[in-house]
Amino acid sequence: MIGHTVISVDEVSSTNDLARDLLERPDADGIAVLAGGQTKGRGRLGRAWFSPAGKGIYLSVILRRPLHGDITGLLCPAASLAVAKTIESLSGINVLIKWPNDLIINGKKVGGVLVERTGDSFIVGVGINLNTSPEEFPEEIRHKASSLYGESGAMFEKNIFCQDLFLNFERIFSSLTDETRDNVLEEVKSRSFTLGKTVTVSDADRVFTGEAVGFESDGSLLLKDANGKIVNIKSGEIL
Repeated sequence: MIGHTVISVDEVSSTNDLARDLLERPDADGIAVLAGGQTKGRGRLGRAWFSPAGKGIYLSVILRRPLHGDITGLLCPAASLAVAKTIESLSGINVLIKWPNDLIINGKKVGGVLVERTGDSFIVGVGINLNTSPEEFPEEIRHKASSLYGESGAMFEKNIFCQDLFLNFERIFSSLTDETRDNVLEEVKSRSFTLGKTVTVSDADRVFTGEAVGFESDGSLLLKDANGKIVNIKSGEIL
């Protein structure tokens, strides 16, 4: 079960790094690492993640279990869906998912997911701005970042949030198969911040612009360019 063991630390460089040190434990699958703060928290592409002590959820979960089919590409959208469901159940606020891994409320980012692979194991990192007040964000990101407190006016209990998140993780990950992938993708689509918009995506050394029209079965983004051609983007960043 996800969260069967929770290793809590006051501060760590990165919860994903600490989780990686635990991969050889016989009970590694489902272990969660929870930190009060991170000194080198990171998001996708190695970007720094603002992680003030005591204000957010800084969490990593180890997945070292057989996967039912070729579903590795769906782990990030599935994890994002689990986080969105948790936020919605505890706050009553609608959450959108910006491809590939951002959690959006009222147009602002409140969290994100980072999935990293080591061998046959996966580490699912989650960062959520829980109780950060608007003025605590660095000035350069205040226009695009927020927190659950900032959007709802309510404070949230970290342990309750994590307990609910562990349950949602277990429900989604344990049921994720080749046969159920479409169900997960439909739920992601229903919460998509990206679909229907004209976006520019950077994919390594390439840049694509087009209308986001859907997701492939592996979670990749489908863009329709100005010539009507459909481009499949497996990883990248919306600029």
